[in-house]
Amino acid sequence: MKGAVLLLVLFISSSNVQGAKILGIFPVAAPSHYILGNSLMRGLAERGHDVTIISPFVEKNPPKNGTYKDIVLTGFVEEHKSLVKKMNMFDMENKNFLFLAPFIIKIMLDSTEKVLSHPNVQNFINSDETFDVVIVEQFMNEAHKAFATHFNAPLILLSTIGASSWPVPYVPNMIDIGGFHVKSPQKLPKDLQEYLDNAKEAHPNVKVFITHGGLLSTLETIYHGVPVLAIPIGADQKLNAQHSANQGFGLMLGYKEVSEATLTDRLKELLSNSKYAKNAKDRSKFFHDRLVSPMETATYWVEYVIRHRGALHLRVAALDLPLLNICVREKIIKMTTTSIFVFVFCLIYTVQTARILGVFPLPGKSHYFLGSALMRELAEKGHDVTVISAFGEKNPPKGGSYTDILLTGIPEEMEKRRNEMNMYEIGDLNPFINIPFLTYMISEIGEMTLKHENVQKLINSGEKFDAVIVEQFYNDAQKALATHFGGVLILFNPIGANYWVNGLAGNPSPPSYVPDTFLSYSSHMTFSERVINTLVYGLNTVVHHFYLYPKQNRVIQQYIPNGPNVQDVLYNASLILLNSHPSINQPVPHVPNMIEIGGFHVKPPKKLPKDLQEFLDSAKDGVIYFSMGSNLRSADLPTEKPHPNVKLFITHGGLLSTTETLYHGVPVLAIPIFGDQQLNAQLAVNNGYGLSLPFKELSENTLGEKLNELLSNPKYSNNARIKSKIFHDRQVTPKETATYWVDYVIRHKGAPHLRVTAVDLPWYKYYLLDIIVFMALIILILSFISYLILRKIFCILRSMKKENKMQKNQ
Repeated sequence: MKGAVLLLVLFISSSNVQGAKILGIFPVAAPSHYILGNSLMRGLAERGHDVTIISPFVEKNPPKNGTYKDIVLTGFVEEHKSLVKKMNMFDMENKNFLFLAPFIIKIMLDSTEKVLSHPNVQNFINSDETFDVVIVEQFMNEAHKAFATHFNAPLILLSTIGASSWPVPYVPNMIDIGGFHVKSPQKLPKDLQEYLDNAKEAHPNVKVFITHGGLLSTLETIYHGVPVLAIPIGADQKLNAQHSANQGFGLMLGYKEVSEATLTDRLKELLSNSKYAKNAKDRSKFFHDRLVSPMETATYWVEYVIRHRGALHLRVAALDLPLLNICVREKIIKMTTTSIFVFVFCLIYTVQTARILGVFPLPGKSHYFLGSALMRELAEKGHDVTVISAFGEKNPPKGGSYTDILLTGIPEEMEKRRNEMNMYEIGDLNPFINIPFLTYMISEIGEMTLKHENVQKLINSGEKFDAVIVEQFYNDAQKALATHFGGVLILFNPIGANYWVNGLAGNPSPPSYVPDTFLSYSSHMTFSERVINTLVYGLNTVVHHFYLYPKQNRVIQQYIPNGPNVQDVLYNASLILLNSHPSINQPVPHVPNMIEIGGFHVKPPKKLPKDLQEFLDSAKDGVIYFSMGSNLRSADLPTEKPHPNVKLFITHGGLLSTTETLYHGVPVLAIPIFGDQQLNAQLAVNNGYGLSLPFKELSENTLGEKLNELLSNPKYSNNARIKSKIFHDRQVTPKETATYWVDYVIRHKGAPHLRVTAVDLPWYKYYLLDIIVFMALIILILSFISYLILRKIFCILRSMKKENKMQKNQ
């Protein structure tokens, strides 16, 4: 059900999306491939773009809105038919993959060359045409990607299959658009309509679909919610057929096993057992339950890369690393360390007033701002919301019900402890000391939360919740509240994907290009930085598995009646909301149940107080805004910063401050102190919209130098505006995204179809240790056998040589 994946890469020269010139290359002479390419290019033409398509087919009814031009690969269809006749497609099932792979590759290589050498294509290449983007079907035709370079345009790849038929991690520039080719049902011819109407067994009445298991057929089956009997022949058909059987909405029948008896047995099972129809309808609900339609998604992202000059901010650093860094450091080192507005098609399935518990216990205002923003929005959507936090909501939302469970006394206790520490000195702590220290301190707050009398009253109240949202921050025991209250578990990570959540969701995070949160490294690390980053990964593994998780398990057993084992709740999250976005964070992989909502807490600017408005209006040379966040006791300054005379923002580099800076498109001078602030500051420097000044280096001279550079060099304000455009360029708002996905997992009872298999694998399987040991044993055995054979050969040769010598001596 994954469908096509849109892979966005490379560079573009134009930022204007109105009437863009788009070239599509879909050379495979098979109708199923052309249907996908044609659907996408028609969709773009209907949005007013000037579309040119290279393919073996002619569009008989071109769209009316834009321009649609065919460059026809004449002779390809006839040649394809001739090739199919020579081959017996039904014999393909009997062929070994090792035989088929070279055969298919040769056919595609020959086809790739024939496309480029075709007279119509050569005339086109040698024309003076220019394009804003080139879309190429990815199908063993790498040479066609050179069209993008030739026409000085970005390259977009359309994969006619998905990354997989089950949930897998996607990097930010891979976009699921599966089903975009499916059109709404049209009125049937009169005779066929009457035939179906008169069918005894019905006509929504199509009860089963018998198919070869092609991806398009499977997608259309799921679209309509009909069980399927797949008789696969070749290519990806077996995989699609097996997937339908595994998911319980169909059966598979091998072509060689087809007979009247086997066909009848399968059909009787599909028609008499209601589970297949039910599972097909469930899958259809998943298919249709999207924020925007797949075609809207496809056309949006094509236009997105044009607007953002190739969208280089979506590319992961892995593309720039040598193969050794990616493979060895991810596998071996980690082993050794152990809309447009909203097209909500889900209106049919809308969640009506769910009961949602939010657990945001940290007594830090920045953490509460995030939790409060999310829970308020859910309440305003009409849900019944309960929030465990150290702060009360003075102005509860009016839409639904909002109940506070206050952690009285904890803010005062934390304030007392904070007074004993100098927050400005914590930033100097070595990460190998900082991580254990933070783990101990925050886990203590987690225990204080669960044993608090107000929380204990809630735990023993007999209440039930549909969903429990827990802020992920060294507090894994609180995840057991989801099990206790019978709700789905949703994690909210106050930063992007990092060590705290990656392992819990099966999300890959190679230390070769994913730096730890407490290190101020970019994705392009030096050798020494990668060594330190890997050691920090190892430290996190040791601290979590040998200290944090055992302690959290003890807390669960002590404060939650009949509490589950911590291992049973660690990997139980249905959804992980990430406070991140490509405009703010470095691009990294995400599994399907990780959703970025960075910036959801930012509110539209309010009207400024009269005196402040007059002050800003009268500032001839502009104003510098200064704030050191909620933990550093800076002045209580207003949070509105959109006035055009605000030229610069001086901040500690906290994620909320950084996000608000990008929201308004203002350059930043970061003075990081602790936590993720150094990483955020370094990202501002790397992306060219700010500078970093370590607190220890702060002086009148260094501050003056940084301010002069930021105010006099226009590149910082330009880059800040560019990042702000990326921040705002979304199909739907981050708040809409957050509430949609919370509703989604409630609607779909935890949405287990989004979970990757990695969370269910033992660690030795995940890291392929059993395969590595097996292959090593095979190599050792073969080496030993080779040694014995060679030894025997040498002995024979030596013996023969000796005999010859003796004969000569005689």
